[in-house]
Amino acid sequence: MPKFAKIDIGIEHIELILCYTLTRIKQDDIIEVEKLLQSKLNPKKRENVMKSIAHHWIQQGKEEAREEAKAEAVKLVNIKMQKEKVMMTKKMQEEKITMAKKMLKEGIPLESVIKITELSKADLER
Repeated sequence: MPKFAKIDIGIEHIELILCYTLTRIKQDDIIEVEKLLQSKLNPKKRENVMKSIAHHWIQQGKEEAREEAKAEAVKLVNIKMQKEKVMMTKKMQEEKITMAKKMLKEGIPLESVIKITELSKADLER
């Protein structure tokens, strides 16, 4: 961890630096930064900075939760669409079979029905 020079800067500058730093360093280093700030800042500034850090972590957690929820929603929509596609395919297949059976009842030869409907003989025997 680098040594910091003694500089009297305002809380706004510290918060700005923290917001940037907290997004760029590892969790272990964040804890070290907190310890450093606690030991170097006066109680009032320390309280404000710690609130800023807490606020940042809360915002980061909310953003991660939003991203996870969005990914889960996309996954569920894709699953639902896939199920609907399968159901539509089954329904279309059943309608083709129904139509083919009607064609057979009307005396159309089996080979013609298979050719027209693109169904297999096994499909028509169900």
